[in-house]
Amino acid sequence: MTKKPKRNACDNCQERFRDEDLVLPIPNLWERLEVGGEVPAGECPECGALCYRLAPKKRLRPLSNEKVIEMYLHCGECIAELRDGVAPDGESPESYARLALGWTKYGIQAWCNRHQANVAHIDFEGATHPANVTRRTN
Repeated sequence: MTKKPKRNACDNCQERFRDEDLVLPIPNLWERLEVGGEVPAGECPECGALCYRLAPKKRLRPLSNEKVIEMYLHCGECIAELRDGVAPDGESPESYARLALGWTKYGIQAWCNRHQANVAHIDFEGATHPANVTRRTN
């Protein structure tokens, strides 16, 4: 079952919430509105401030399934081995890498299998991002 995206943000604590997590109806709503102001989506269940709908992200460009990497992630220990001559001759950082990429509770992590070390762990902070998971066909 896919989790619904967190489309609302608290104006005070900045936490993000799904629609069903907001406090509704908003207590004392008419006393809390400003003339000409944005209508809140609900009340924050954490701090009681007003929450507002996040602006939808516009898709500006298609994501390619071709190799368009501009900068690689590397394990620092692997780079040191290449620099110090520990790695076999003729190896490049790309060919020497033994990275595993995977989803975590918070986002995505790059892990060096060679050194059993974290390379990068990126927290999406509850946001969803477009992705292209298709395979290029010849």
